[in-house]
Amino acid sequence: MRPTLNRSLLALPLAFMGSTQTLAQTACKPVMAFTEVHYAPMKLPRLERKWTVAFTVDASRCATDSGSFSILFTVWKENAPDTEYVETFKWTPDLNVISK
Repeated sequence: MRPTLNRSLLALPLAFMGSTQTLAQTACKPVMAFTEVHYAPMKLPRLERKWTVAFTVDASRCATDSGSFSILFTVWKENAPDTEYVETFKWTPDLNVISK
């Protein structure tokens, strides 16, 4: 009975290796490329700037045709502590434009 038990224990890691390979194939990260970035001049009275970024997404290797991504923003202030926040945006294939 012991030889059968040893064979089944040997087959167990092989089964897990096959399942991790399948999981790795389903995880897909599309390729993002920035095509244009614009940083507007400071506007009074709040002294804020607006930025705009245009980017393309190549998701041809992926099973999905849309998704989301997050950007961590750090707001620098001269008279207060810096603040950080994360904002999530949606992407679709081809050209995308976001501004903040």
